[in-house]
Amino acid sequence: MKNGSQSPKNNPRQVLGRLGEERAAAFLVEKDFVCLARNWRSRAGEIDLIVERGREIRFVEVKTRRTWTYGAPEEAVTRQKLAHLRATAEAWIAAQSFTSLRAFQFDVITIFLPGTPKEQVTWIQDVIN
Repeated sequence: MKNGSQSPKNNPRQVLGRLGEERAAAFLVEKDFVCLARNWRSRAGEIDLIVERGREIRFVEVKTRRTWTYGAPEEAVTRQKLAHLRATAEAWIAAQSFTSLRAFQFDVITIFLPGTPKEQVTWIQDVIN
């Protein structure tokens, strides 16, 4: 590593992001979802979580914050980010071989102060109509 930079696995932002994704996945499992994929990538972008419950599949963007310095977590989910999420979801769907119809939905889960007694989890459903 140059100039004392940290490896990607030890980067505080990435550690926080992974912690948030773990908390979001656990939250959804508590709601009877099954995790199909984490951090699924295509040329269009990355999907943090892909979960399924029955015949419904959710593509989930997770945003995690420890402070309000950069605003609320959901403020980081821009129109451009949603467009990348949709394009990446289309690539994931194309790579699957479903034998029956599925309903697809896009959600955002925000986590503030993960892993602390003051942790706040917010689930914003159906962000792309």
